[in-house]
Amino acid sequence: KILKHADPKTLRVDEATGDLMDDNYVYMRGRRLEAIVDGEAIPVESSSWRFLCRNPFRTDGRFVFNLHEHMINADPISFHALDYGYAKDATQVWDDGSILAGADASTFEPLSPSYSKDQATVWYRRRPIKGAHAPSFRLLAKQAGTSERVGVDCDSVWYFGKRVDGASALSIEALPDGYFRDENSMWYRGRRLDEHDTLPSFPLDLQQQGNSR
Repeated sequence: KILKHADPKTLRVDEATGDLMDDNYVYMRGRRLEAIVDGEAIPVESSSWRFLCRNPFRTDGRFVFNLHEHMINADPISFHALDYGYAKDATQVWDDGSILAGADASTFEPLSPSYSKDQATVWYRRRPIKGAHAPSFRLLAKQAGTSERVGVDCDSVWYFGKRVDGASALSIEALPDGYFRDENSMWYRGRRLDEHDTLPSFPLDLQQQGNSR
């Protein structure tokens, strides 16, 4: 396949980013990399092409890219990467390269690869959690297989972004392997367990302790 616009005399792999470029342009996926501004395709300049914060974000000083995807309206001056694949500039937040609609950049906080929040809203995988109290929302203490699934605010427990009916936010405690408990019950993957539940992976000592509460 012919690489249009490329200068064969200066075509090379950039040592810093590993991207293909010549003295004029940057190339990805077999074509010249361009930003789209008001319907116009503007070529990226190779002379100023560099990582922005860290991989996969890049810039030529005018535009921000997530690899080959132009992050429209992203400000390269205030843009910076956050934990868990999030990023933001002065006015917008991105989750894995997609704009997180309605997020307040000044108060945004990534909590895990799935949960995030700002001063007013909690998100689970880019979906606002209706009814969650953002100022008090947090993840349970880290336990294997539990910490990225279970959240708690001032009056509710949330599992995979859904309210766990009947669970006490005041006494909830994370356990390994998807289990958690409050002062009255033991829970597994968001479901309350009773004395008749026998799951192969369920720790017997925790089951006895939970059922005795």
